[in-house]
Amino acid sequence: MKKYLLIIYLTVSCFVFGQETRTSKNLHIIDTNESYSYKADFNLSKTPAVREIITDQFGEPKSNDTDLIWTWNGSYEVSLRDGSVAINFGKSNDNNDLYLKIKNLGNRITKVIK
Repeated sequence: MKKYLLIIYLTVSCFVFGQETRTSKNLHIIDTNESYSYKADFNLSKTPAVREIITDQFGEPKSNDTDLIWTWNGSYEVSLRDGSVAINFGKSNDNNDLYLKIKNLGNRITKVIK
């Protein structure tokens, strides 16, 4: 009987602990004279809230098989997938307003995922 209970316990443990859940919050922000880069991994449950923030700022995304993507003339790319977001922005002398908008977006996302 103990043998069967052990097998059941091990099976349930493998099922419960074997599920993928991304709860860690990795955040990397690089802001140089040439570019701004933002990458974050977060709890999967925060993805809809992050999408709403990005959509409010930049409208509806384009999508491919795994990502939702917002782009504009090669100046920036925002990529969202379940549990992660990446923002890449190339700075120039004539796009400071857009840079501030992108940086504000990163700050808003950070508040939601913490």
